[in-house]
Amino acid sequence: MDISQIVSKLKSAHKKYEPILETRSEIIEEEVKLLLKFVEKIYSFTTKKTINERDCVLIYMFPANDRDLISDDVYLSPDGYITYQVFNKAAYLEIVNNANIENGYVKVPIHYFLETVPLIKILKFFEKRPSILFDRAYETDGLNEKRRSLIKQLKEIL
Repeated sequence: MDISQIVSKLKSAHKKYEPILETRSEIIEEEVKLLLKFVEKIYSFTTKKTINERDCVLIYMFPANDRDLISDDVYLSPDGYITYQVFNKAAYLEIVNNANIENGYVKVPIHYFLETVPLIKILKFFEKRPSILFDRAYETDGLNEKRRSLIKQLKEIL
């Protein structure tokens, strides 16, 4: 085992890696600003949910899986935090021991979330969202017609 070689390679690796991390941090800070501007632009018509008395905007959905720790739906709250539901608080706190969980929803700084889900993935979510909403509208409209018809029939009989 050549200790001097280990030290040399480690130094070289850090010299390469640290500027890349710094660049990533700068990019994430720009993504935060752009995400906030984007949400501001779509706020009046996009999907929202009231969480802890705040109207939060749906900004992402994790791919469907057997998630039993957190929800698939990810929201941006007006106070600038990412929030999603935590199903198992004790288990979540074992993974993220300093998590800020309020009434079953965790609050995560935007930049932390963007480290794992970059802005490009969030925008791809929104790119696919219209077709999902149109499909749901079509299905719901058809179901509404069937329900109206049933109500009409029941009113005539009852």
